[in-house]
Amino acid sequence: MEAIPVGQVAQIKADLIHEVPMPRTNTLYLNTKGGPFADPSVRAAARTSVERATIVDRVYEGRADIAEGLLGPALPWAATERQNASYIEALKKRAEAAPANGRRIKLGTFTDRAELPEVAVQLEQQLEAAGFIVEQEVREYQHIEADALAGKFDAFILSRPLSSTPAIPSPTCSATSPAKAPSTSPSSAIRRLTRH
Repeated sequence: MEAIPVGQVAQIKADLIHEVPMPRTNTLYLNTKGGPFADPSVRAAARTSVERATIVDRVYEGRADIAEGLLGPALPWAATERQNASYIEALKKRAEAAPANGRRIKLGTFTDRAELPEVAVQLEQQLEAAGFIVEQEVREYQHIEADALAGKFDAFILSRPLSSTPAIPSPTCSATSPAKAPSTSPSSAIRRLTRH
């Protein structure tokens, strides 16, 4: 068996479990074209409200890695990119967080990966603790993709495998933020929640 839902690990004998780093990322994409996240300071408020360690502990039962930039430790070449001077400078130029002040946001994700609805619950709690009002919508991927691509969500949680080589496929060919394809700019979205 290649993989099992993390919630089932406790039911398996420990000597039958072999954990390996996998290049899969969960990403919270923010719609930066319109709505509350068009404002960089509101994006910063969302970014600073996300408690990645809490998500790893509660949803993944400690069996995932906390985000490190866009890509995680399963892709070692990405670590050197995070030391790049232009990346470090871009981080310094990010907007300061503004108070959420009851801004309403619509958060979407899908059920095809068992953990994503749980991730959505954790994110909703964290965003609401920061002052956002969150409406959550969870459907099967085939029934939510068109709405995600059409920009009907302010935020969307996506999980996908990544290439283990530096040549990452164009993000515009999958369900990313419909209003703006993800870039490597740290201010355009909260990039990676966990790698599992």
